[in-house]
Amino acid sequence: MVLGVEVASKPVKYLGAFLDITDVSEMNFKKPLTRVRNNTHKWNKRQITLHARVLVAKTFVTSLFIHILNSVYIQTKQLQLIQCLVNSFVWRG
Repeated sequence: MVLGVEVASKPVKYLGAFLDITDVSEMNFKKPLTRVRNNTHKWNKRQITLHARVLVAKTFVTSLFIHILNSVYIQTKQLQLIQCLVNSFVWRG
């Protein structure tokens, strides 16, 4: 009990983001990262221009992370992983 409030034993999901007194950043990024990998894999099968890939990345990929990035702490390695996924999709590498 902290300040008269019961402390949860498990991370609590609130408005789509896991909250806890410990580091739950992995839990917050697991589902969106899986969705990004699946979506970029589907889009890579299509023959689209560089401009279209940038538009897809801005529209579909980054939108998955906007709420979580505004709500919780992000580790540098997770930010680098997101950047790597977007760059590899845009530049097909």
